[in-house]
Amino acid sequence: MIWFSSARFEESKWQQQWRDSHIFEAEPNPNKPKFYMLFAYPTISGALHIGHARSYVIPDAIARFKRMLGFNVFFPLGFHATGIDCLTIYERIREDPENGVRYGIPVEDAAKLGSPVDVERYLEAAIEESLRRLGLSLDFRPKASTIDSPYNRFVQWQFRKLHMLGHLVKRDYHLPWCPRCGHPVSLDAAEADVSEWRGAAVKEYTVIKFKDEEGRIFPASTLRPETVYGVTNLWLNPQTDYVKVKVNKEIWIISKSSCQKLHDQGKHVKTLEELSASILEGLKVVNPVTGRFIPVLVADFVNPDEATGVVMSVPAHDPYDYLYSKSNYHKIVEPIQVIEVEGIDRTPAEYIIEKLGIEGIGDPRLKDAVKELYKKEDRGSIVSSIERFGGMKTIKAREAVKKLLVDLNASDKFFELSVKPIYCRCGAEIKIKVIKGQWFIDYADPNWKKKAKRCIERMETFPPTYKRNLLEIIDWLAERPCVRRRGLGTPFPLEEGWIIEPLSDSTIYMAFFIITKYLNAGLIQEDQLTDEFFDFIFLGHGSIDDVSAKTRITEEMLRKIRREFDYWYPLDLNAGGKEHKTVHFPFFIFNHVAIFPEKYWPKSIFVNWHLVAYGQKMSKHLGNVIFLDEALDKWGVDTIRFYLLHGSNQWRDFDWRDEECRVYQKHLERFRNLIREMMKAESAEDRLMDTWLESIFNMRVQEVTCFLEKGEIRRAIDTAFFRVWNDIDWYRRRTSNRGVKIRYVKKWLKLLAPFIPHICEEIWYMLGERPFISTASWPKIRKEGVDMRLIELEEILKKTMDDVKQLSQLTGCREKLCIYTVSEEEFGHFTAAKEFLSEELGFTEVNVFRASDEERYDPANRAKRARPKRPGIYLE
Repeated sequence: MIWFSSARFEESKWQQQWRDSHIFEAEPNPNKPKFYMLFAYPTISGALHIGHARSYVIPDAIARFKRMLGFNVFFPLGFHATGIDCLTIYERIREDPENGVRYGIPVEDAAKLGSPVDVERYLEAAIEESLRRLGLSLDFRPKASTIDSPYNRFVQWQFRKLHMLGHLVKRDYHLPWCPRCGHPVSLDAAEADVSEWRGAAVKEYTVIKFKDEEGRIFPASTLRPETVYGVTNLWLNPQTDYVKVKVNKEIWIISKSSCQKLHDQGKHVKTLEELSASILEGLKVVNPVTGRFIPVLVADFVNPDEATGVVMSVPAHDPYDYLYSKSNYHKIVEPIQVIEVEGIDRTPAEYIIEKLGIEGIGDPRLKDAVKELYKKEDRGSIVSSIERFGGMKTIKAREAVKKLLVDLNASDKFFELSVKPIYCRCGAEIKIKVIKGQWFIDYADPNWKKKAKRCIERMETFPPTYKRNLLEIIDWLAERPCVRRRGLGTPFPLEEGWIIEPLSDSTIYMAFFIITKYLNAGLIQEDQLTDEFFDFIFLGHGSIDDVSAKTRITEEMLRKIRREFDYWYPLDLNAGGKEHKTVHFPFFIFNHVAIFPEKYWPKSIFVNWHLVAYGQKMSKHLGNVIFLDEALDKWGVDTIRFYLLHGSNQWRDFDWRDEECRVYQKHLERFRNLIREMMKAESAEDRLMDTWLESIFNMRVQEVTCFLEKGEIRRAIDTAFFRVWNDIDWYRRRTSNRGVKIRYVKKWLKLLAPFIPHICEEIWYMLGERPFISTASWPKIRKEGVDMRLIELEEILKKTMDDVKQLSQLTGCREKLCIYTVSEEEFGHFTAAKEFLSEELGFTEVNVFRASDEERYDPANRAKRARPKRPGIYLE
């Protein structure tokens, strides 16, 4: 009889035994195939929440599976502390230690943290403990943080390499900027710099200069400069203060709120006079392209906080302009068509308004109308009457008109965020600012892109569709600012005062993990990490005697580290959440192909989707974060692992709900009880069904193996747990056995061990097996051990039983059941199952006939309906 200890005790017991036995610590072994994998290391921005856990248990299931398959698995851990997160947390808990609670830091601990580095070290230790509690099969020996000085030396070596290769550039640039932190911020799904991204990007307006008779410029901002030929008037907001300002050497009329923006974007701005819109209304300005004079008018829908607050009106191509002009200025405004679209026989704005039934300027569908129209017009062309550009495609004309405006000295640029407001992680609102002398990584380099694509083409991605997506991302990636002034991180080696930003210092760290084991063990020292050392270990450059002399590391040690790097590299799998699809993963590829020879280029990427809670994204701001430690205390490790791995497809977002987690907890309780019951029961021989059980188990091993190899984690655990359970349940129903042979229990445990390892270890131990199921061999795939015909016959039997149940419910017949089979195999199989059918279906008499038997009992002639795999059925 198996004795079951409490689940919580089991979990901590096995975690400690794994730790004491060092079973997940990997060393090079030339006699075993290697598998080097990791997940994108946790950002130190607070205690781990349940969303992080999903991104970690998925790769852990893969690591455990590979280890059981016989691979030598290296699965290390690091911590990403670069940036302002720890600084922000420190500032907030210094204001009030109670603020630490939202980051998972108890008040009494928060009060003791005296610096941002203290915050980082505290959270690093907390995260490590949480990962251990989650049962991850990590090798903790090589752990490192991005603010450790040895790691800084490594990143500085990397950036000197990038500079030497021509991949770093320096110039002025308009970028999202945090005024409090004093540095550029990244806008992307990773949300490394912002509290919430919301899809924000930098958009570039073309500013077109319309002059009045006094020479004052009304700078109208537009995203569609090609429509300048259709401008009928300018719009100002009647409720807003405008100002006359000197911009460099010109006089501009702009909204008051745009002055600071112009200053931030590199203009010399001096305010001369405040003006109301009413004073400016009715003035005439000249269109710099057509030479026509047009009026300055007012409209309430103009947003004075967007760009310059001066807007050009093109009623033929903008539904807002069309409706407002028609209602308020129909006598003086006549639409001028610039773009023609196939299938539209009137001005496009009028067409879209009539098509959608837009009733007025307040209609909530108006924004969608604008989006739809702009998409249609982008596929259109310029009307033939417009000189130089007639017949030209809209997108091409847009760029051509921009050039014309520059040639006429009639344009400028203005930059805005596409979504506002966006906040830095420090809490300040993000602005656009021109950065003088900003350093970039030049991901726009076409030759570098070609190398990156070559790497991707030979990579495997999970899901497979991400490969195409990744190639497209490589195409549109441009220069990326790589340094900033504030926060924790690596000092930039090429210019003092800068720190390398978070997504630029975390691209090739997987190479560093191979040497951190030696650093952490004290076998090499930080001051020995010279460029010559890195060149020799990672690239094989330099003579060993020269490197040894310069670094004071023995030749024997250098050879050992170099051999270990050569053994583990390249990385076999890089796993991370979908927020990394457009930033971390592409940068990871770019930097590898730049620095390392082809034999060290990465092999595969696994992307998993996000986790939300009760339909909402978890955020500290909303206060709906489910911290991992709290969830582990409430539900236990294997319950959480089971739920996260099975609750949703890995390539769909997961919606966490406590009531669903409770269901998985009950599944595990039932699983324990089933194993206990089967171990108590006898298992007599039943030749037919024993053969079926052997066959179905071998088939399930094949299926689970195939799903795991393809990264289909949910289908793998669904098969390993629920389908095998159903198979065992069917076997127990089909035979007089309440138990099954021990070898099937052991095989089942092995299939489940990558997913719910603690309970599997406990049962494995109680069965007398040693040392660990985590290091046991994966069940062998025996294709010859699968009797597919027998499996098929049982499926025919199950389907026939379902049909009989439905017919019985409809007719109320439960006395006599007659089954008519076409094949001799089916006849023999159903005949052998007569007693089972009688007991299961509740019929007093069960008869099986050959459909071709002329003497069969068949008063309703059901035999004529019999088909292969679909017997005929008659009930009385």
